[in-house]
Amino acid sequence: MKIVAGVMVCLLWALGCGEKPSAVLPEAEIEARVSRLLSQMTLAEKIGQMTLVDRNNVILDDIAALFVGGLLSPGGGYPYPNTP
Repeated sequence: MKIVAGVMVCLLWALGCGEKPSAVLPEAEIEARVSRLLSQMTLAEKIGQMTLVDRNNVILDDIAALFVGGLLSPGGGYPYPNTP
């Protein structure tokens, strides 16, 4: 029984030492995926994804209709006065 347990431990150890697959996609695959996704988008969708709106002035129906890319979280889509 000890021999079987020893063999199992050795097998599990050997299997655990194998090369792990890379989680990072090669740059060529990323470029191909981005190109494929962009080719599926309309011009309106591309423009919408570059648009940020103030969260205090957003109309919920416009988010989907205009393909809004994101919300300005702190609110106030304008810079505050920069005084010392």
